[in-house]
Amino acid sequence: MVLAPNATGRWAPAPATPGSETEPGLIVYRFGADLFYANDNRFTDEVRGLVEPAPTPVRWFIVDAGAITDIDFSAAQSIRDLLDDLGRRGVDVVFAVSVRTCDPTWTGTASQQRSGNRRFSRRFTKLSLRSALAL
Repeated sequence: MVLAPNATGRWAPAPATPGSETEPGLIVYRFGADLFYANDNRFTDEVRGLVEPAPTPVRWFIVDAGAITDIDFSAAQSIRDLLDDLGRRGVDVVFAVSVRTCDPTWTGTASQQRSGNRRFSRRFTKLSLRSALAL
């Protein structure tokens, strides 16, 4: 799911279809399950499928990670690769909700190896969408 303008211009949940965006340069995306070896490709494919055909270059990709309570080792590697790829494209990625029970390899690596445009927060980050668009 993504947040996208509806017929009245208000943001509403919508299917994650190629070309969907929340605002020009911003995509707010929700993945509704834990991430593990059997579904990590679905997550990374959906993210790439939103970023690559976006009508305007994506500067911010915000993952509403409220439903993600666990990330296994193989999913963590897939996400690391995705973050590297998006970072090279100039896309800042923010996981907006704490992932409390994920694999220690993921949290340690992510929090210790922040580089370039990659951001991972283990606690909720108060970032308004307007301030994200202004950056």
